[in-house]
Amino acid sequence: MSGGLYIGGDTSGSVLLVPNAVAGSTTITIAPQSGTLNVAGPSFSAYPSASYFAVANSTNTKVPYNTEDWDTASCFDTSLYRFTPNVAGYYQVNAALFINPPAGATSGYILLLYKNGGEYKLLDRDQFEIYFNQLASGSAIVYLNGTTDYIEIYIWQNSGGSLNFGYNGSEIGRAHV
Repeated sequence: MSGGLYIGGDTSGSVLLVPNAVAGSTTITIAPQSGTLNVAGPSFSAYPSASYFAVANSTNTKVPYNTEDWDTASCFDTSLYRFTPNVAGYYQVNAALFINPPAGATSGYILLLYKNGGEYKLLDRDQFEIYFNQLASGSAIVYLNGTTDYIEIYIWQNSGGSLNFGYNGSEIGRAHV
């Protein structure tokens, strides 16, 4: 067989995918699974409805992702700003926020992924670039159990006062899974 995709298996329950039928050089093996293996799980894209929102000095502030581009399985809550998938698995989380630091700012920010109400992963940490707009962004892979686990995105800054973060009316400032 030339070209295409060969799918085979054995009595152990393993599935063997062989792209272009070249065994051994381009083989993908999926281990036996109990239940359903979903390779197209829940997904969402969301952003704050206001272009900017205030973040108080030295306070972890939940990002108000309250407007959806999509939510394939109704797993993103736009009132609590959290994603609670209904399928267990590993999820890649991407988050970004636009920052317009004040003139002379010399402090920084931290973008955080929370899991089940607590800090889980630091997504980005940087100093403000004086007079330059910039992007806080990051990505992480997190296991979610498909029933009670949830994730949220938080931002922290230490400019000495309140700062505005947001999505700037563009693709910048969205969260995706």
